[in-house]
Amino acid sequence: MMQVENYIVKPETMALFPMNGPYGERWTIVIETTQIIVVPQLHTEIIDRSCAEFGTSYEGGKSGTIALMGYKTMTPICLCAELGMYFLPLSSPENHYCIWLSHTHIKDWKQKDKESITVRFINYQVIDLPISKNAFDLKVFRTAQYRHRIQETVAEYRVVREPMTDRNVVDLNKSVIKMEDGGYRLRE
Repeated sequence: MMQVENYIVKPETMALFPMNGPYGERWTIVIETTQIIVVPQLHTEIIDRSCAEFGTSYEGGKSGTIALMGYKTMTPICLCAELGMYFLPLSSPENHYCIWLSHTHIKDWKQKDKESITVRFINYQVIDLPISKNAFDLKVFRTAQYRHRIQETVAEYRVVREPMTDRNVVDLNKSVIKMEDGGYRLRE
């Protein structure tokens, strides 16, 4: 196990677990596919810094999820759609003891007992988590809906365009005319 001062979530990141530092500070255990890392930062700081690395913020990602899906609490976050990095909180992110899981890395899960489940990741590592199966089902399925909605929206804009030729090139200098007041108008 190694320790780093700052951490950016990457495609290998499977989970973020809360941890108390040696003097009661709020730290995070990062579980990657091949290693475990201790980071002396709160999980939300890691999520926010990671969002910033990919051009957004935690609050922006949360607002986007609310606007797109209507989920108001414990919203999943898209850190980077291009890399398939979607994370779901198992409790309120304001709670120090919130666990974050990568939706991409969850292979399956089963009920362990009334109050906990066993999650198996795609690399076949397993961990028991303190959440009911019904609550976990809902969180995973909501994140799947969110991922699908983003993928569908992106697909709409990935259209095949005709190659540019002299016939379909618009001469912007002839079409968009600058006015004396500084604005623009279209040539009629």
